[in-house]
Amino acid sequence: MSSDRTVARGVAASVDFAWIAAPVAAAAAFYLWNFSDLFPLIEYRQWIEDSDLHAALHFFYRVAILHGETGFSRTTSFVAVALFASACGHTIACHNVLHIALLLGAAVLLGLTLMRQSEHRHPALVAAVLVFFLFSIPVLDAIAWQATILDKCAVLLAALFTCYVARPRLPRVLDQVVLLALTILTVNAKEAPWVVLPSVMLLALVQRLEHAPSVARALPAATGWVLARFALALAYAVMHIGLVMAKLFADSAELARVTSGPAIANLMAYAGFLLGAASICAAVVGAGALAAWRASRRTRLMLLWAAVSFAAAFAMPLKTRTQEAFYLLVPLFYLAAGLFWIVVGIAEAAGPRARVSLPVVVLVLVILCVGNFARSAPGAGLAFAQLSRNFQQALAAVRIEVARDPPQSVTFRADGQPWAFKFFGSTGGSALAPYLAPPGATREEIAALRRAIDAPAAPGLQVRLHADMSLESITRAP
Repeated sequence: MSSDRTVARGVAASVDFAWIAAPVAAAAAFYLWNFSDLFPLIEYRQWIEDSDLHAALHFFYRVAILHGETGFSRTTSFVAVALFASACGHTIACHNVLHIALLLGAAVLLGLTLMRQSEHRHPALVAAVLVFFLFSIPVLDAIAWQATILDKCAVLLAALFTCYVARPRLPRVLDQVVLLALTILTVNAKEAPWVVLPSVMLLALVQRLEHAPSVARALPAATGWVLARFALALAYAVMHIGLVMAKLFADSAELARVTSGPAIANLMAYAGFLLGAASICAAVVGAGALAAWRASRRTRLMLLWAAVSFAAAFAMPLKTRTQEAFYLLVPLFYLAAGLFWIVVGIAEAAGPRARVSLPVVVLVLVILCVGNFARSAPGAGLAFAQLSRNFQQALAAVRIEVARDPPQSVTFRADGQPWAFKFFGSTGGSALAPYLAPPGATREEIAALRRAIDAPAAPGLQVRLHADMSLESITRAP
């Protein structure tokens, strides 16, 4: 009998994972088809050019552990850059595949988390939520620029941390070690995942309260248990964030960049990135209120966790000067979890009619997601991918000229294309040299080409590009 139960559990787990794997595989095919050949863009091109794994690990130890250089929270991401550079060198497809894998990994962890949190699992709903997450404008925007590796690492670690806390399996002492390690990695990925530790602490608290006879009576003891469990992790996070914030307030220019933006305009733009329209946002809020009113205590507690986590994560970029969709990867993770629990709550409110209402709600969610993606994608990341292909064709023609007669300088111009700087801007400009050098070029020849790219005043090769980044002309200045 026990062996039959074991087999049944194994089959059920395989079926559940198939619902997770299907949308992830579809997203992998879509993003690899469109972005596996994306040219390395400015900052990231410079990062991989200058990266060294040993130096990156030492930098992580000095900043994240010793806090010898306070005011920096991105050491985890730069270790990832160094790992990618060590594995891929200048192979473009290798870098892009690894970047896409970070987001696919976050989606798998999101699916596993929702499966762990839900007693009835709802695999079709989990699949719909993963479609919403993977085919979203923030994910598309992040994939279309490799320098967003900071945000990709942030959401991956947020997903990993949440998945672990959703159902820990380790003894108490080892659990403390894992929580501390995850905290160090997460808060050092970027500022965006600073909300993750409070979020997982709240998750642990609501899980502790879900079966209590009285939430009010159990709350003090449960809060003490959570604080004791996360004591080491919380102490590190408070110290690290405090030091970084102190440095931020001493830097007036950076403080203005992240706190002086138009909050209302950002709110409207971010709402469009996440859900497509203000009316959809209002419908989601209304559905959440209905679910919280009629759902079970467990679902209400999970809704509370998702809503508070989303609000905290969403507030982080609300006052920035620029409106970038990739800022929303961490809020998107919590929004996806919140949508899952909203639909579960609606199904519970529907009672016996849930068998009919749940598939309808899931279908509506997928349609809204696909509609927003189809409306926004052509003018966003997909158009950028085409610019990249055109630019690489232009580079191939320039490479022939460089091989024929090495120039004293190389300059690029693309009038009418506002994003041209991402391809050949000053940040990482000389790091174009390995992609312009002829096959088999020596280190000395590549170094000379770097100097040529950094010497635009000298006579040499002038490359003009059309607005679509295709080649217009190559001329040699006398």
